[in-house]
Amino acid sequence: MSDVIDRGLALYWGTAGGAPGDVMDAYAVARQFNLVAPVCQWAELPPEPRLFRQIGLGAVTWSPVAPGPTPDEEPLPHGRPTGKGAGRRQPLKVGELQPLAQRLGCSVPQLAIAWSLRVEGVSSVLVGAASPRLLREQLRALQVLPQLSPAALQELETLLGEVAPP
Repeated sequence: MSDVIDRGLALYWGTAGGAPGDVMDAYAVARQFNLVAPVCQWAELPPEPRLFRQIGLGAVTWSPVAPGPTPDEEPLPHGRPTGKGAGRRQPLKVGELQPLAQRLGCSVPQLAIAWSLRVEGVSSVLVGAASPRLLREQLRALQVLPQLSPAALQELETLLGEVAPP
């Protein structure tokens, strides 16, 4: 990857799907041989905290919000993967999140995206929407971030239970 970056074909590189130990080994080898090390990890929520805490590797994760069924409907959070099996998802407790979202003046999808951005080690969250209107709605999650006080985060994590990051 160093050669690709040196040629200007990429600005940086990251890893995807690797075990945390393998990612840390790749980072160590790159540093040892004066190569360009990975700067991010494509990861499920919650990302492996060692990668952020020990080597500063940020996680690029996907939004917990479904792309949206139709332009007239608000997309609902669709959960997080529960394991390596494709399509196996643990549902977010949408109905239980509604009162907190209302108190914060946002939608449940905005709350879910804002929460994802607050997870330690997450550097970006990829969102998807079925229309420009839904994309604008999801991007308003950035306005929710300042409202996620420690008390609001604690309430959210209590509501989410086992879905919440450690």
